[in-house]
This record gives sequence, structure tokens and C-alpha cells, in this order.
Amino acid sequence: MFYTFDPNMVRHLKDKLNQHTVYSALRNLENLRRFMAHHIFSVWDFMSLVKYLQSKIAPTHALWERGQG
Repeated sequence: MFYTFDPNMVRHLKDKLNQHTVYSALRNLENLRRFMAHHIFSVWDFMSLVKYLQSKIAPTHALWERGQG
């Protein structure tokens, strides 16, 4: 079964994202710097959680090696 992506399916989500209040709050470079200084910890925390879950759900202990033959 093949699935073709239809951009119209996510258009309303894209519009909603573009209207997010964070864009109006970032009025100048100083506001952007302050936001990023705090936001990086949220990203770091989220990625740490994701990597932990990945190690528990789908662990990869050894690299794949091509078989002999």
C-alpha cells in the first residue's frame, strides 16, 4: 500500500502554527536571544527523554556488520 502526501491535510495545522503567539513576542534580537537561552534547556530535556526511551524500547548495542559470504 502506497500513500501519497497531500499538503491540504496539514494546511490548517500550518496556519495555526504560523499564528502562534511566540512570533509576536519575539520583537527584536534581544527577545529572541532570551527565548533561545531558555528554550535550549527544554529541547535538551526532551531529547534526553527521547534517547532514554529509545535505549529501553529499541536498544542498539552493536553496529551492524556485513556477513561473510
